[in-house]
Amino acid sequence: MQHDLTFIRQQANDWVVKLETDSMTDGDEARFVEWMEQDERHGEAFYEAEQTWQLMQQVKQEQVVQVEVKQSSWLLQSLMPIAATVLLVVSSMLWWQDLYFATMSDHYTKTGQRLEQRLSDGSELILNTDSAVDIQFSDNKRLVKVLSGEVYVTVAPDKTKPFVVQIGDMQVTALGTEFIVRKDSDEQPSVIVTEHSVKVESTESSQVNLVLNQGYKVSLNENTEALSKAQAVDIEQAQSWRAGRYTFRDQSLQQVVDELSRYYDGKIVIRDKQLQQQKVSGVLDLDDPRNSLNNLARSLAIKVNSLSPYLLLLEKS
Repeated sequence: MQHDLTFIRQQANDWVVKLETDSMTDGDEARFVEWMEQDERHGEAFYEAEQTWQLMQQVKQEQVVQVEVKQSSWLLQSLMPIAATVLLVVSSMLWWQDLYFATMSDHYTKTGQRLEQRLSDGSELILNTDSAVDIQFSDNKRLVKVLSGEVYVTVAPDKTKPFVVQIGDMQVTALGTEFIVRKDSDEQPSVIVTEHSVKVESTESSQVNLVLNQGYKVSLNENTEALSKAQAVDIEQAQSWRAGRYTFRDQSLQQVVDELSRYYDGKIVIRDKQLQQQKVSGVLDLDDPRNSLNNLARSLAIKVNSLSPYLLLLEKS
């Protein structure tokens, strides 16, 4: 029995690596669905492996583990025995994520949570789902380190103490009052200015800096330490999550599902490539992502197939 469970966990680890590294080949999606339907323990093992993968990415992001892994199929295959062992050990310790954030941060949120926090200087932070911040105020600077996730920042004026937010290699200094910073495990750090302006810099290169004005977004490529071209954004849409809504206009279904997945404890998969690219518009309730997904599916005449409490498939009806 224990041998069977160990084998199932190894299979789950293999599927997580394939899904998270975009290593799925022709026929893998059908085989994955078939595997999930074979035994309810498969869904449970997949969920544990998926949660552990996300935890490992967060730990790597904060350089707790100083290991660089290059994405190549040969190296992934070589590391699978080690990865499987690590996943098996950590999967029984998922509670460690809460302990990690409780130790390393001053404020944090779990999946699906939002938190409003007023700081000692009168500034305010709103933490979105799966976010964590470390507050480091001194006599000459107000520093907020965003360890993960997305944070809306409203800055109280103080000409004697600049307000600085560090997120990954990006440093944002407030020149006005309100902006949003974000960095997920698989994304580059970015900032959107919702009021006035900010100064954006790289912590690794003094040559990289610009002033970003209201209504624009910029991201930092942490490999090249280069800033992207500033692009105009819909401010109302960008900050709608503060009210527990996700507003989207003419976006692909895959983009919408990726965003909704941030608030859902599990995996949402779209099998059909054409369905992934279908353009959609609407508003979803982030406080009830499962019901929002069902409503979206009904409006598009597609079905949600629940293979386990932790895996949902979107398919054409």
